[in-house]
Amino acid sequence: MDKNLLNGQIDKRTAILLLVLIAAAVAFILSRRQGQGAIRHYNQGVEHAENGEYDLAISEFTAAVQLDPEFAQAYCGRGYVHRSTGAQDKAIADFTHAIEANATYAEAYNNRGTVYWARREYDRAVWDFTKAVEIDPGYASAYGNRGLAHAGMGKFRLAIADYTKAIEIDPRFAHAYNNRGLAYAGAGQYDRAILDYGKAIEIYPEYADAYYNRGLAYGHKGERDKAQQDIEKARRLDARGRP
Repeated sequence: MDKNLLNGQIDKRTAILLLVLIAAAVAFILSRRQGQGAIRHYNQGVEHAENGEYDLAISEFTAAVQLDPEFAQAYCGRGYVHRSTGAQDKAIADFTHAIEANATYAEAYNNRGTVYWARREYDRAVWDFTKAVEIDPGYASAYGNRGLAHAGMGKFRLAIADYTKAIEIDPRFAHAYNNRGLAYAGAGQYDRAILDYGKAIEIYPEYADAYYNRGLAYGHKGERDKAQQDIEKARRLDARGRP
């Protein structure tokens, strides 16, 4: 065999291998640049969203997912903005994209569930909140949100169980105490409701809704003076802004 021919074959294969390696290196560098660019757009989107600049936020989150179509947090961020502006269909679509990009993204399930809850699609909301707590058993807000969905269906026993779990995870979860109080009241258990409203007020002394709800509970019990005091307190606080 001609040694020069053999050497030529080796050189050709080596050249091809080098081209493959160079192409891989270039692709890696470009992906790193795209990833860094996507993160930069995402961070800017978060900043705009926090400032209430929703159109700018959507533009930045969109730029992020264009650079990285698997960027679950960016889809979730854009979904949050859509939800805040009342674009519920777009919000659901974005939270779904986030879930498709990351099937263990508990926050995306929770956020999609809140949109279903707002639309009174309680069964779908419960499914999403359940998925969120299966992924993250310490997700107090998701338990609290599932409680809201159960309450919306009139399933007060299940709602109370969810609020109780949320409180076990976060003992200073004022909204969970208030909402459990509402569930107790819905079940006619006004004494327990009053205790929960009181705990919510203890945690957050300017919680207007808790005062108002406790006033209603006192009213159901025929304790008019206490009811009037709480409702008047709620109105004064409400004029200054709710928690």
